[in-house]
Amino acid sequence: MNYTQFGNTGEKISRLGFGAMRLPGRKDDDSKLDLDQSVELLHRAYKAGVNYVDTAYTYRGGQSEEAVGESLKGISEKILVGSKFPLSDNPKTGDYRKKLEISLKRLHREQIDFYYFHAVERKAFDEVILKQHLLEEALKAKEEGLIRHISFSFHDKPEEMKYIIDRGEIFEGVLCQYNILHRQNYEAMSYAKSKGLGVAVMGPLAGGKFVVSDEAIQHMSHTRTSSTAEIGLRFAFNNPYADVVLSGMKNMQMLEENIQIASKPTAFTQKEEQMLEQMIEENKILGDCYCTECCYCLPCPMGINIPYIFRLLNLDRADHLTAFAKTRFAELQSRQDKQITIFSTNMGIGNDPKNCISCGKCIQKCPQKLNIPERLKEAIQRFS
Repeated sequence: MNYTQFGNTGEKISRLGFGAMRLPGRKDDDSKLDLDQSVELLHRAYKAGVNYVDTAYTYRGGQSEEAVGESLKGISEKILVGSKFPLSDNPKTGDYRKKLEISLKRLHREQIDFYYFHAVERKAFDEVILKQHLLEEALKAKEEGLIRHISFSFHDKPEEMKYIIDRGEIFEGVLCQYNILHRQNYEAMSYAKSKGLGVAVMGPLAGGKFVVSDEAIQHMSHTRTSSTAEIGLRFAFNNPYADVVLSGMKNMQMLEENIQIASKPTAFTQKEEQMLEQMIEENKILGDCYCTECCYCLPCPMGINIPYIFRLLNLDRADHLTAFAKTRFAELQSRQDKQITIFSTNMGIGNDPKNCISCGKCIQKCPQKLNIPERLKEAIQRFS
């Protein structure tokens, strides 16, 4: 396993981190986490040298934190744990400590190594974090030894990261998106590093969205696999400002492949760089509908399964599976009670997207700030 220093924190961190948002669900009830399988995956990661696991207060309704906590029982290796304080419910002064204590209890720990303000935008930073004096609460919790490093996960325009870093002088780390489809944060990551922050990357595979040709896999893969995982991870690893790259590994095959990738040299050759540029050009069409299926936009008040519809748009536009996409879209319109599972959540009911009332709640929650109502209209025009 390759390691690096996480900013100025003094922490030696594995280049590959375990993102615990998408831990596997039970076969009989996918809304409930499969604890045994999740702990098995985490234990294998720890034994392979992955020493950073990332979870959050809200992931799977708290089940993610509980699984991480269970996995840490009896572990002799030093595992760095990151969790997140939610801003989505407009917290007030005092809520920080309450939810931190709940996370500590779930994790069976007396201290969290990296405690992030979750999904920070400039508006939330100004109107919630600053106005409710949450930075002061974070500092107090750190002084009491409940957390070691104060961080934030970033979900806004790249230029706003600099503003947040400059105003939030106590921040020691940032988590942001970076992958072949989403490279806008590159300069902001550079600024974060120049200020001594550790930088963690999420979504390195863009939710599996980018398309890799068979030729690219043949010439760029060193793991003898037929997937795009190596190319996507190596792209993120090669960002000089990325310390750790998080991957949501929900089965042993994905985990073993990623461990192998993170344990080898990741630099691209000149020929591979050329192929990478071609790949980026070929994937530009996906940039207009960049959705990682993180499901933050759900639940929709009108019961629309937004990530699933975006998946159909991508199948049509990138893979040219128009007939298949139209058939699946017609099923949504004909079966109003259809339950569709996406990444181990049962949050979205597959209602007809024509029910959209353009309330904008999904836009506010979307990390990519996609104009979701407009994309739904596009899907209706394409598939109806």
